[in-house]
Amino acid sequence: VISGYLITSHIYRDLVKGKFSIKTFYLRRMRRILPALIVVLMFTTVAAYLILLPPDLKGYVKSLLASLFSVSNFYFWKSIHLGYFSTDADVMPLLHTWSLGVEEQFYFIWPVLLLALNKFFSKKNFMLVVCILTVVSFLIYYTGKSQAQFVYYSPFARGFELLLGGAVALLERKLIFLKTKQISHIVSLIAIASIIYAACIVRSSAYPGVIVLLPIVSACFLILSNSRGAGNVLLSSRGFVFIGLISYSLYLWHWPIIAYCH
Repeated sequence: VISGYLITSHIYRDLVKGKFSIKTFYLRRMRRILPALIVVLMFTTVAAYLILLPPDLKGYVKSLLASLFSVSNFYFWKSIHLGYFSTDADVMPLLHTWSLGVEEQFYFIWPVLLLALNKFFSKKNFMLVVCILTVVSFLIYYTGKSQAQFVYYSPFARGFELLLGGAVALLERKLIFLKTKQISHIVSLIAIASIIYAACIVRSSAYPGVIVLLPIVSACFLILSNSRGAGNVLLSSRGFVFIGLISYSLYLWHWPIIAYCH
């Protein structure tokens, strides 16, 4: 949600100013993502050579190539049972890169689509199309429940999470009811509490299901409550900001370490 919000905000702001460049956008994404990713992949590969048995090492090499080309979600979709809860998931060092693959596939399509929408649609219809795409993606997710593997890894079923963030970026100025300070306080605190609650109660057996909307929609409202909300003030404290600044590195490193410990 945060990623979809930030990317859409930046793209739409540049589109309105007439300054948007697809080339510049992709170069920024590469500079942001690739250096840290390549460093982690180098260390993870050395560890794989030293630790993994030959059959696992072959699988690792395939996941390494898939990660480099941002298609690891498709690789793991075909290779393992389901998400982090399958029997063999806890020993796959690059499993976590599936979500990076989904994001990169979204970034590949989304700027081009926004550029086209901005050129051929009015502002009102622009928003409408984004909302329709969000609903369609959620329907793919919800109606595909019998295909849990597909739903977990597919960019089409995961897209609504990023698109909701994008919709927030496009609609936030129109939601006047969240502009008052008191309502912002209440909404931001409820949103944080809901995210924590979801983290405590959601189990693997609940996915895929509508319960996933609880943290996703809460994240949307947390953003909409803007910087004046009490919850947002808490998240703006130095400790949380520091975690935010290193969050990408934490994401990249956490799972290989866990997998190799297993």
